Amino acid sequence: MGGTLAVAGVALAFVLALGAAARPAAAAPACAADAGAVQVSVRAEPGRVSVRNGHGGRDLQRLQRKYGGARGAPGWHLLGLTVAEFRLDMRTTVTVRPFRGDWYCVRAATVDVTVGYPDFVVYVDRKYRPDTCEHRAVVDHEQAHIAIYRSILARFAPWVRDRLVDAVRRLGPVVVASRAQAATLVQDRLSEKITPILDKLHQATEAANDRIDTRDIYRTITGQCRNW
Repeated sequence: MGGTLAVAGVALAFVLALGAAARPAAAAPACAADAGAVQVSVRAEPGRVSVRNGHGGRDLQRLQRKYGGARGAPGWHLLGLTVAEFRLDMRTTVTVRPFRGDWYCVRAATVDVTVGYPDFVVYVDRKYRPDTCEHRAVVDHEQAHIAIYRSILARFAPWVRDRLVDAVRRLGPVVVASRAQAATLVQDRLSEKITPILDKLHQATEAANDRIDTRDIYRTITGQCRNW
């Protein structure tokens, strides 16, 4: 076969899910920080892996165009692809108390974040059935990409938590004009602070994936089987 394996790094969709709630606090003469510490938790979502074998080469190309991802070396055919969704789920509670007329004093109480990949879906060209050497070779390569995503996520998760703790400390109490604004304002400000860390996570992951999507790697993979 003239061309062989061009299995892109994981193609990603980005989802930011936010949830917030406000709870009342006793009135105070000034909008000052409370003595209690804000509870911050961050959980890394490593994701579930499923393999699908019902798509042809053109289907894989359409998926690649839809979700993006590396295209492999020129002249090589796309035989496998993994699609994943990167998700940041932040749940925040805040305390709200009246402050000078119609204004409110707001302070973060809890910040719970789940960050990662709920699902990895590995697509393999249907001409390679699950019991073939070629199918196993494609899946093994995709699993290597998934391992990269998981390992870098685990490395960055503590940084995300540190950035959130620092952001909460710097944010302190804020004054808003309505209760409805309270939780959303705090959450928006915290989201802004962790965006640079998430950008670095994505950059590190792309660089690591690029290192295993090369002509030499593809030749090694195709050398394992005969019927490409």
